[in-house]
Amino acid sequence: MPAGSVHDGPGTPRLIAFDVESGGELPYREDYFDVVTMLAVFEHVEPILLPGLLREIHRILKSGGLYILTTPSAWTEKLVRMMALLRLVSPEEVGEHKGAYTPRKIANLLVEGNFPPGKYRHGYFEMGANIWFIAEK
Repeated sequence: MPAGSVHDGPGTPRLIAFDVESGGELPYREDYFDVVTMLAVFEHVEPILLPGLLREIHRILKSGGLYILTTPSAWTEKLVRMMALLRLVSPEEVGEHKGAYTPRKIANLLVEGNFPPGKYRHGYFEMGANIWFIAEK
């Protein structure tokens, strides 16, 4: 799963290809980013790899930096799979889902990833079908 677009100051962004499921260290120094986002990515990462990836995200965030994620609500998994069978949504994308999440499950993963308990907030959008989280380092 390639990722990475970095601005090193004025000019053109530098694109870095990196497989976040490699389990390796993210190719950025500590305290580098003010914000890291994973919008509709969380559910595509192997669940066993998420704590390590979250620790890496925590490492590269500046103090007070924000990690923002969105993911489908767990209750939508069967519905989305049915919609994929009917080709109302992309069967390929839905087939790549590796986990389904509740706010409690995400909060526990954030704590495993070194984000302090209580330093996050969350909510729902699209009539509760999706969850958003903002965690602060």
